[in-house]
Amino acid sequence: MATTTQAPTDWQPAEGRLLLHDVDWNDYEAMIEIVGERHIRVTYDRGTMEVAMPSQRHEQAAQVLGLFVPMLAAELDVPFEPLGMTTWRKPGAEKGLEADQCYYIQNEAVVRKREVLDLEVDPPPDLAIEVDITSSALNRMGIYAELRVPEVWRYDGQTVTMFQLQADRQYGTCAESLSFPGLRPADVERFVELGTAMDKLRWSRELRDWIRNELIPRRSCGAG
Repeated sequence: MATTTQAPTDWQPAEGRLLLHDVDWNDYEAMIEIVGERHIRVTYDRGTMEVAMPSQRHEQAAQVLGLFVPMLAAELDVPFEPLGMTTWRKPGAEKGLEADQCYYIQNEAVVRKREVLDLEVDPPPDLAIEVDITSSALNRMGIYAELRVPEVWRYDGQTVTMFQLQADRQYGTCAESLSFPGLRPADVERFVELGTAMDKLRWSRELRDWIRNELIPRRSCGAG
């Protein structure tokens, strides 16, 4: 990775982020191979590459959200395919990243048996989750837009914001989830907070009861 090692860098030790400039696409792909299955996020945007080592707080929130969506889908009887921190890239646009969690929901049946997905021809994940407690130096939402991800939930350590991709390829905030109608940002915030305050067995019971007693009736009223 000659270009990468010679590229100008910015190091932010408090955030565990390394920012490299003048990195070409081949070096970005080589970095992806080096990182492998490690929980390290590599973001690339037209020659600038950021390598981020998530903090414990970041990973706690990401893991709680990674439990939340599958349980929500199961209780609502919504088929889904989880793809975790899969690397998504678009060579033509020179952009790539890993979400903290991502899911195929509307397109679950299309991708379920596919071993390799190519976003030049295949649909993107229907839902991506972005934990952004220490903000990236790169415009990750702009990269999601280029990848055509229809819905992104962003958690900044306190607040969940739900975004939906608009016709102009920009994200707009929304009052409820596109993938799970009736689900509101405050609902997700509540269970992220609970997930860091109680054991996961008790948390899963609280979440299940809330889905059955509050969310499902709310969705029924909305449908009517």
